[in-house]
Amino acid sequence: MKQPLLIDANCICDMLSIGKMGTLLSMKNDFFITKATVCELEDVLEPKLYQALKKTSKMIFVGYEDSEMSEIYDLRNEYSSQLTFIDVINLFCAKKNKLSILTSDCNYLEIAKTYGVEFFSILDALNYMVEENFLTKPDAAICLTKLMVENKTLPKKECEEKIKVWK
Repeated sequence: MKQPLLIDANCICDMLSIGKMGTLLSMKNDFFITKATVCELEDVLEPKLYQALKKTSKMIFVGYEDSEMSEIYDLRNEYSSQLTFIDVINLFCAKKNKLSILTSDCNYLEIAKTYGVEFFSILDALNYMVEENFLTKPDAAICLTKLMVENKTLPKKECEEKIKVWK
């Protein structure tokens, strides 16, 4: 998981909720974010947290051209019942810039797969952090247990199996 990653708001909020956003950003990956995601985060994060995240040099902004809006709207029409407009923008930008998506939204992962964009779940990220010694196994188990309480979209069986391995 060393490729460049486009990180979405769900993943950022989840990593902040378990206190591991700094750990995630310390990995050797390049992390990309769309301005649409930054705007979304402004609505959900505390002002101090939002300003700190916005100022981090580890996040690289990626976007789209005005001329690409018709493609984005076509994609929005295709996935309007499954994705938010911001998710559609992220999906478009990931494919355009050959980025993998890092998210904690399992529905989004399936759509990225059908759209031909490589993706990683927050579970993949935690696993990678354990493999690369950014997190201990017991710490990862605690983090994932907390995430399961806060994020009901995570695959319960897979998470429970991973927690057993990490304890």
